[in-house]
Amino acid sequence: APRDAAHPYWAAGFAVLALVSLFLAWRSAQREPALASAPLRTQLTSSAGLDAFPAWSPDGTSLAYASDRSGRFELFIRDMAAGGDRLAVTSDGAHNVQPAWSPDGATLAYHSPGRGGIWLVSRTGGTPRQVSPFG
Repeated sequence: APRDAAHPYWAAGFAVLALVSLFLAWRSAQREPALASAPLRTQLTSSAGLDAFPAWSPDGTSLAYASDRSGRFELFIRDMAAGGDRLAVTSDGAHNVQPAWSPDGATLAYHSPGRGGIWLVSRTGGTPRQVSPFG
């Protein structure tokens, strides 16, 4: 008979233990994700002007972007290797924006509000050529 009387206490103890376990599992699921799963933030440009419209090269080693550090948007490429150079690709003062890489990474297409249309230029700079009078 004493053994049967202890049975409800064991059942109540297991029930409390199960409820506490469920509460702790629910609470840990509600916490913010760990720092390791948060996105990394790194400053990639550092001009005094606005740097905008970033575009990664197809191989992921360079970043093309527009910067108004001179007062008008021009295109730049930053080599992402340690101590990488920042190369001015355009310098015509035509507010060149929205660079997009060619699949082979040799050319940039961009919009030029000052000249109108879509233009192409080599990743090393040079004379751009217009491919569309609008867009």
